[in-house]
Amino acid sequence: MPDIIYTYFLQFLMFIEHLCSKYHHLGKLYYKFFYRGMIIKEMELVDLKPGEQVLHIGGGSFPLTAIHLALEGYKVQAIDRDGRAVRNARRVVEKWGLQDKIEVLNVDGLEVSGKAFDVIWISLHVYPKDEIIRRLINTLPPSGRILYRNPRG
Repeated sequence: MPDIIYTYFLQFLMFIEHLCSKYHHLGKLYYKFFYRGMIIKEMELVDLKPGEQVLHIGGGSFPLTAIHLALEGYKVQAIDRDGRAVRNARRVVEKWGLQDKIEVLNVDGLEVSGKAFDVIWISLHVYPKDEIIRRLINTLPPSGRILYRNPRG
């Protein structure tokens, strides 16, 4: 995908997720028809097991990955470097009643260690993804896994 198209696509997705963070019912539809199936497939890919610790980098304004995992019983730490997205995400988590399952922090993915996590999800829009993955690989426990989204599926 050419860089300019990719950039606009990511901006569009971030706009949609910002809207979903403001309009709860729109967010539920977005989750049901767009995200739910994708996250179920991703859970199978990483062979997520009960009790594993999950980090989601790039949670955004509407942290659907964290929400889905929390609904499945997992505790998730969702991080984003955008303070506005973090504030929105905290409100969304509260609306879904998942404050005891999801912790949302304002942290840059370059500053986090994978040491305390079994699985790390990295969202499509996270940058610089390659550098973040390299840093995380060096800190993950031996059984740790990283799942990252890319524009090629």
